Amino acid sequence: MTEKEKEMVREKLMTQIEESTRMMEEKANQIETIEKQMFNIKNHTWKMVENFKKSHFFLSVAQNMQYDDDLIFNETNVL
Repeated sequence: MTEKEKEMVREKLMTQIEESTRMMEEKANQIETIEKQMFNIKNHTWKMVENFKKSHFFLSVAQNMQYDDDLIFNETNVL
């Protein structure tokens, strides 16, 4: 390889390195943003669960129910 070709390869490699570094930084920023969002969601979920614990709801959905074979669920009979 001539010196000019070597310099072109060096420049191309440096450009690729810079692009890879930029992409890595961008991905790291995206990961950090998502981690912050997940932490925020976790905190809200934790508060919601704590409030549900205090509510003392009757768990009617947890009871075993018997339904006729011809029963069809739709908007009018589910509500």
